[in-house]
Amino acid sequence: MTSLKLCLATQLYHPYYAGGAMRYRSYLPGLRQRQICTEVFTSTPSQERTEKFRSGQANHQTQPGQLLPVETDQNSPVYRVQLAEERAWRRVMQYGQALVDFCQQLDTQPDVVQFLPLPPWSVPALQKLRRLHIPLAYAYNLINNPQRSLAGRLRQMAAKRLQFPLLDCIIVQSSVMAQTLRNEGVNGRIEIIPNGVDTVRFAPTSNTAAREIIRQSLNIEPMAPIILYVGAIEPRKGSDLLFDAWAKLAPEFPQAHLVLAGPRLDQSDPMLAHFHHRLEGIIDASGTRDRVHFVGRVGNVERYFQAADLFVFPSRREGLPNVIMEAMATGLPVVTTPFIGFADELGQPEEQFLLAEHDASHLYEQMRRVLLDENLQARLSRNGRIWATTHLDIENILDRYAALYRELAETAKQRN
Repeated sequence: MTSLKLCLATQLYHPYYAGGAMRYRSYLPGLRQRQICTEVFTSTPSQERTEKFRSGQANHQTQPGQLLPVETDQNSPVYRVQLAEERAWRRVMQYGQALVDFCQQLDTQPDVVQFLPLPPWSVPALQKLRRLHIPLAYAYNLINNPQRSLAGRLRQMAAKRLQFPLLDCIIVQSSVMAQTLRNEGVNGRIEIIPNGVDTVRFAPTSNTAAREIIRQSLNIEPMAPIILYVGAIEPRKGSDLLFDAWAKLAPEFPQAHLVLAGPRLDQSDPMLAHFHHRLEGIIDASGTRDRVHFVGRVGNVERYFQAADLFVFPSRREGLPNVIMEAMATGLPVVTTPFIGFADELGQPEEQFLLAEHDASHLYEQMRRVLLDENLQARLSRNGRIWATTHLDIENILDRYAALYRELAETAKQRN
């Protein structure tokens, strides 16, 4: 099998936090096994972004438009262009031109370019890449909320009407996302490829010692129930709903602990100051400060899944959340909410997970139901693991990605 060169174009990439890029980063080794050689083209983040996610300092030593020394991530080259500290749309334009220049070089010219975010103001770069006869794909990772302002709505509409016809393929994670795009008038090619989960890394464990490592690090008793949440602490993820439900649950389960793994945007984003104070007020009023653990971003998140007894994800808007699939693959019972973007690809309520309304009382009831019913725990654990290994295993998903990239590249060759 001949190798194919894929350029993953994303303005934010490791070590800077971006959910979609984190997922595709986990795909790199598997794609390489399938002879899809990926090069990542990214940029320096704005100072505002680095402060928001507490992810270091922006680099101002290199001139805007210049490439930093090539990095290597999981044996894949990472090319990072320095962007100026300017307004977002100017940064998008500058990044787009740098990407075009990169794709014109013989030693880095890719067979396929896949975008992760595709912000407005990307049209000039897309048009220039089209003239290079490089097939363009876009991973549409999240159903966007309609903008409140007229100008914002017009930008959204113009972006789709101008950008999407320039793409060879839009990749979505679920049938719901595909239908949303169709309803918005998108007529081009849409491929549904669910997110993949590593069912070897995320798997149940009978090793009690491994399970206890996390508990000991948090000073949690071996038999105390752990309720786990993984994701950013922010309004979209429903953190406020989770804490309201926890405040109802905690008195009834005095040994239970709530563990939250993910960046605390409520602390680092000035726009979320009121939200932060509300969360802190709920914790203080519940008297459970010693039973709520913020552990930040963790590299061994599978250990947290294995150490927990219940996973709760009360989000309001998502694509196809990896964390739910990872919890299911680990055999951890899941309670989630019918977020915007919720799809059958995750399984069925009462079979693979429990579904709670966007209401603290109902979320509390569903969490309580799992903690009190061992038979329900066992059923959700078993069914979730079977669903993940049958429908969402990363090896099958990577096969589909590799086949799509090869088809796009071959079609482009025949066309030219």
